[in-house]
Amino acid sequence: MSSFLAASMTVFVLLFALSLVTVAQEENYRTFQEAKLISLPDPVLPNEAKETGLGGKVTVLVSIDNSGKVSSVSDVKGPDFTCSGVTRLDVIALRDAARTAALKATFSPAIGNGQPVGSQLALDFWFATGGTNSLDDDKADKPRASDGPPVQLPKTLSGGVLQAAIELPKPAYPAAARAVRASGSVSVQVLIDTNGRTFSAHAVTGHPLLRAAAESAACGARFTTTLLSGQPVKVSGIITYNFIP
Repeated sequence: MSSFLAASMTVFVLLFALSLVTVAQEENYRTFQEAKLISLPDPVLPNEAKETGLGGKVTVLVSIDNSGKVSSVSDVKGPDFTCSGVTRLDVIALRDAARTAALKATFSPAIGNGQPVGSQLALDFWFATGGTNSLDDDKADKPRASDGPPVQLPKTLSGGVLQAAIELPKPAYPAAARAVRASGSVSVQVLIDTNGRTFSAHAVTGHPLLRAAAESAACGARFTTTLLSGQPVKVSGIITYNFIP
């Protein structure tokens, strides 16, 4: 009997200790305080973006050390729904400007267990658009009729459902979406640049767990260049993806 009581007491002590650890972990979680922004310099609109009128929101992920200083900047996205692989000079310049401003930000550090700890936060930077169309990077002269004034071409054509795809990658099926059997169609609004590559992609319909995968696939699409009066133009339209579990 004494052996049974001793074993029971041991189990009780272990369970009590585990209970204390769980309570302590929950208490630490409840008392965790995120880093708070103290100062954030305004980003400088780069000349490359001024020339094309490009603007919008650029989001960066900052790592903050336990003294409140930004130690690194990563995962720079934007402006707005611009595809991550776009390497246009004005796009890169805006991302670099946001990164530079983020590195100069200061914070009061996050607090965990009553002590300053490192953390991560997302910062949004807004760049005002210039006087020209924010997607008009063409510097070539407009074509002229043989004996007349310059022919003004539209900067962007609305193409509805896009055709003539050279490359149209299939979206990956997210594990989280598969787990809940999320399915159906996702429509992605895209802007195709004059080189036939996707400049921006934004899911406008569809299950929330499927949208990011559809946008990523749309960013990898390529199309034949659209010509108007012999000149390449941008085209906006819709790509629709169907997800079947």
